[in-house]
Amino acid sequence: MLKSQKSTLSLLILPLLAFSLNAQGLLQDYTLQVHTGATIAGDTKVKGTNISADVGNGYVIGIGMGRRVNDNFRLQLEWTYRNMDVDNLVDPSTQWLGSNLALPPGAPSGSGFTGFSSIRDNVNNFEADLSYSSVILNAFYDREINDKFSVFGGLGLGFSVVEASFYGEVKPGVAAISGISPRLILPGDQQGVAFTWQLALGVEYAITKDFNIVATYKYFNPGSVDDLKDLDVSSFEVGVSYLF
Repeated sequence: MLKSQKSTLSLLILPLLAFSLNAQGLLQDYTLQVHTGATIAGDTKVKGTNISADVGNGYVIGIGMGRRVNDNFRLQLEWTYRNMDVDNLVDPSTQWLGSNLALPPGAPSGSGFTGFSSIRDNVNNFEADLSYSSVILNAFYDREINDKFSVFGGLGLGFSVVEASFYGEVKPGVAAISGISPRLILPGDQQGVAFTWQLALGVEYAITKDFNIVATYKYFNPGSVDDLKDLDVSSFEVGVSYLF
């Protein structure tokens, strides 16, 4: 929640700063864009283990400052924040609690054991999410359809600060059967910086000569960091842009 509040605050402060700079004539011919949207992600794995993360949907917010190079090409420096819940951690090898956790003969039923493949099913207070704070330089090619509509595509390269949080406590019934005390058993939190790239396709609609509505699809690859392998993310974003 705190990370989300900080990201939202940044999204509000940066446009105010941009309009302040424009009042001094420093941003003439630059474009400011803010956007938000939803993400759909594939699964990822924890390196060195058999654990895979079942990543759910999430959200994205962002802001970009750009300038046109010529009639068809423009550059944009973009900051985005993506956050996605992890629905489950799964280990088909059932080794996530160690090989000593096999059920003993005659173990009582109703002990809370549901099979070690699904980690979420065997822990209490399961919480897990992934977040990516990214700075990316985009190069876009624009094609005008008419006075109102244009389409564009582009490539972006940059870096992401990656944060992964995993938490859960062994259920008391599982702990009793296995002879261990409840403890943190999920992979530790991960944080690092990774090379990032993305592809973008979108359309723009001119409301006025200064304001545009922008709809964009982005294929986002945040790279690999610490013990987390690459994650593929699709973002569906809508926003507005303003020409200073």
